[in-house]
Amino acid sequence: MIYRFILLSNEKDDFKREIQINAKATFEEFHHAIQASVGYDNKQLCSFFICNEQWEKQTEVTLIEMEDTIDKPTYVMDVTRLDELVKGKGQHLLYVFDLLLDRAFFIDLCEVIPMKKLKKAVCLLSEGESPIQQINDGDLNSASNEPNLDMDGLYDDLDDDLLSNGFENIEDLEGDF
Repeated sequence: MIYRFILLSNEKDDFKREIQINAKATFEEFHHAIQASVGYDNKQLCSFFICNEQWEKQTEVTLIEMEDTIDKPTYVMDVTRLDELVKGKGQHLLYVFDLLLDRAFFIDLCEVIPMKKLKKAVCLLSEGESPIQQINDGDLNSASNEPNLDMDGLYDDLDDDLLSNGFENIEDLEGDF
């Protein structure tokens, strides 16, 4: 059985990757296929998350072994097969490639092809430039690779919030801190 996944990014509107891989392949094989399709350094820590329909993280699959907790088992990429956790068409996954800033690719299982096999994963479609893998000070100033971290308007409603909490004007706050 073959899974066909589509990968999208919320940082690059024109970014799209389509990868086919055996359902019995490991998450590590899928990780390497993604890394190859986007040109990233595969030595960086990352994780897959199996998500619900609202893209909320449910189950984590890590690159390296982590401690088991009482309420959650841990899954490691090199020994966990895709078909153990990915159950059918429409399954959502996140591939968090920047753990520090929680930046990820949104992955959707768009097709299950029964009774077929691949020797290795294949990138069928590669559109658009990949987001930069890790953000540092130099990258934030690069216009061509600038991630969508726009904070304009973040405080636009601050005065309204203060007024609704009983402050008639912002000067009432001076000296209260």
